[in-house]
Amino acid sequence: MELTSAQKDLIVLASHLRAGIKCQITKDRACGYLIRPEVWFIRMNEPISRAIESLGIEVRGTYSGWREISTILDAVIGLEELSPTPRGIQNVRKLNGQIFQPSTHEEVLSTIQSIEELLGMNA
Repeated sequence: MELTSAQKDLIVLASHLRAGIKCQITKDRACGYLIRPEVWFIRMNEPISRAIESLGIEVRGTYSGWREISTILDAVIGLEELSPTPRGIQNVRKLNGQIFQPSTHEEVLSTIQSIEELLGMNA
């Protein structure tokens, strides 16, 4: 059985997909941190673009909206091990829609604690 071009595109997407929880210091936010689940692609190519378009999503290098993330991750179920970041995919899948951008320092601490609890990082 030969793979369709859409299936091949999805395999290329899965093999280039990266995912993780971004926690970055920034001057753009009042709380001083950007904290969110993200999926991204180091390089965008034609098969990835076609696969993303077929999902009804605008082609970009990085996605942080929970609906877009959910759609992309749902499309690669069973292909996670092709990604360089399979654990990142697992973590984003677990936290997508569960954590929200904090606006105060206290919320930053609370969000980090929630991430640790949801990922089972507390001893």
